[in-house]
Amino acid sequence: MRQKLNDAGLKPDENVRDLPRPFEIRKVCDGNFIDWGTHKTLNLSLRPGVAGETGPQFEGLLSRLKRHALQNGVSLSNTVQITAFAPSDDFESSKKEYEKMLAKAFKGLENVPPTSIVGQNPLDGANAGLEAVLLSQKSGKELIVNPSPSGQGVVKTLTESQVEELSGQNPGSLSGSGDTRYCTAISGDAKWVFSAGLCGKKGSSDASDNARVALAKQMAILCQEGIFDPEAKKNRGLVNSHHYLDDIVGPNYNRLNVERDRMYTRFGVDSFPSATGIGMSTRQGDVIMELTATDAEYEPVIVSQHGEAYQYKKEWLKGQSIGKKMGEQGAGKSVSVPMFSRAVYIPKSGVMIISGTASVEKGRGPMYLPDHFESEKRQKGKVEVDVTDIADSVGIERLRATGFGLLADDKSRINLSVESAAQAQTLVTIRNMARLLKARGMSLKDLALARVYVTKPEDEKQIRRITEPLFKNTPCQSVRGPVCYDDWLVEIEGIAAKSKAPVYKTPDH
Repeated sequence: MRQKLNDAGLKPDENVRDLPRPFEIRKVCDGNFIDWGTHKTLNLSLRPGVAGETGPQFEGLLSRLKRHALQNGVSLSNTVQITAFAPSDDFESSKKEYEKMLAKAFKGLENVPPTSIVGQNPLDGANAGLEAVLLSQKSGKELIVNPSPSGQGVVKTLTESQVEELSGQNPGSLSGSGDTRYCTAISGDAKWVFSAGLCGKKGSSDASDNARVALAKQMAILCQEGIFDPEAKKNRGLVNSHHYLDDIVGPNYNRLNVERDRMYTRFGVDSFPSATGIGMSTRQGDVIMELTATDAEYEPVIVSQHGEAYQYKKEWLKGQSIGKKMGEQGAGKSVSVPMFSRAVYIPKSGVMIISGTASVEKGRGPMYLPDHFESEKRQKGKVEVDVTDIADSVGIERLRATGFGLLADDKSRINLSVESAAQAQTLVTIRNMARLLKARGMSLKDLALARVYVTKPEDEKQIRRITEPLFKNTPCQSVRGPVCYDDWLVEIEGIAAKSKAPVYKTPDH
């Protein structure tokens, strides 16, 4: 018998559906202090609070960033990583405007922390978005950011020739790629390394070469800072990376995977970081990368139901759009698996970094693709998604707040009746996140930060109907970021922490 869920528990009633409930009016959470054991980070995810053009909105976000630093006793110079989101229309103009504002905010271009300016249209009616990581000293613990012989230093750089030497590239092969910028921090007995804006050669439209160059910069930083030991061929702590690619649902995701495979094989990398590979709309062939690394102990999180990306079968990958242009047959001369872990856990701090997670399960592949969803809906009259793991993670009330039909079957499995493929994929994605968190004794309530990538802007409201209540009080950036495979409509990543403290929005005046 199907059972209807109510506040008191389970009640037999298969015909009644929950009425939508309005979302709770609450303060906007701009970020969280995350305790990493030896230090804290102020992780901010800022969205404009007022309407306006892209430039003024971004300027307002920078002002809010500075106010958060001031009000929470964190030095602005301890900002070690920024991701800025800009509309893809007239992207180059927005990028130049952002760069001028960043230089002004940090009192000089040389002081601007490693920054990625990404062509992903912010959603929620915004024209700009900003995420930032600021380091904060923990009571009784020393923290030195960008250490130099004189103490606190400036942002570190590697020249093109240094990157070539450290990463084993041919002399001159990185010409035109520019200096590589990154930050380091020593806190207690741990070193942390941050970088952003790692890109290919200026003006190049060759995605393969741009991926090679960006990966060479990543490996050079890790070797320079001792995070990667090239002689022992050991990854001591590349824990997270982002890969933003133009035309990702064409051949470029596979081109990245091929170059990543070659680079990781050359250096013997066999413990993979959490990672997100996501689309952006900028210039043809563009690649931008970010990294977070540490020499602290870490461990990949493996959940049997999810399956690992590096275990994808190449036969399946050849059937996807990667490695070939859409509509072409038999293209894709070389297909490589995505070499990343679903999540990475830092035992000392109880922090989990969750990769870009999508609607996929081991043995079943991608779930609820649009055609499959519509076929099931025609056959059964409705589509129900198993959300038992989500209910265990955040409780039934948050699921009720979505307003969808919430039912339990006679096996005590809880299902949610949904209306579209985007909603079904969103629930499976969040279910995967709940399973990863459960594997380390955590729940969705421990999320300190989330980022939602939406392939089709018209799906945004449907997806937010789910993420709003399930990610209650979690700072969440929503952007248009095409997911790496055709007909995958949503991807979500996040950071969860057992010890976190929220920071609320400051006034816009």
